[in-house]
Amino acid sequence: MVGVLLLTAAWAPMDITLSPSIGFNPWQSVYSDRACITDVALKAAKVIKVTDHFSFPLFIQAIVAPHDSSKGVDKTYLVAGLSIGF
Repeated sequence: MVGVLLLTAAWAPMDITLSPSIGFNPWQSVYSDRACITDVALKAAKVIKVTDHFSFPLFIQAIVAPHDSSKGVDKTYLVAGLSIGF
């Protein structure tokens, strides 16, 4: 059986949206041989408005996947993104 639960929330102080999330695997699957936390992340997003019709949505996200830490294999990622809106 494959499945991961993902819990996400959002908070927006000073026009920056902060979105923490946690992924949890409640049973044995391809991600782990037991129930575990698969990832913990924090995403920050902000829309940079250039004109009324042109903006740059930016984000940066830090992700830690600690589910293999018993094997000494923590995975940490830093992801950044930009899109152009018209």
